[in-house]
Amino acid sequence: MTLTPMHRRMALGGLLTATLLAVALVEDDAALSRPEARDRPRASRSSSAAGADRAAVAATTPWFHPPAAPPSLPVDQTVDPFRSKSWHVPLPPPPPSPPTAPTLPFRYLGMLSEDGVTRVFLAHQNRNIMVAVGDEISGVYSVEKIGEANVEFIYKPLGERQVLGFAR
Repeated sequence: MTLTPMHRRMALGGLLTATLLAVALVEDDAALSRPEARDRPRASRSSSAAGADRAAVAATTPWFHPPAAPPSLPVDQTVDPFRSKSWHVPLPPPPPSPPTAPTLPFRYLGMLSEDGVTRVFLAHQNRNIMVAVGDEISGVYSVEKIGEANVEFIYKPLGERQVLGFAR
């Protein structure tokens, strides 16, 4: 079946009429769904007062009702859409290691034994010092033992034993 130009115009006219009627009905329903429009009594379509009310409602009704803005998140809780997603839970950081004594700040220079007392010569902070067993150095180290090839110190803040070795 072939449509003649006359039949096409009639079909398009009917569709246009149906579209305009649907738009008019939707606008009337939207205007009546607002609270202020629901409280007013509905007038008949033939009265001019109803036409004036409809024109006033149409003038105040925006064609587009923007959606409500989504609640904004605080700045520190924003979601990064490009973050990597994984079920991996990172391990907690290891506990801090216990404090240890610093490396010995001494350098062996020599040894002297006289009258049964052994003394060791050390370089410490650009000075040469001579120490024996029981001596304190700067209030931080004490000399614990002097051996044939080493000197044992106690680091007093931690009570840790340290050994300075040397070759004779």
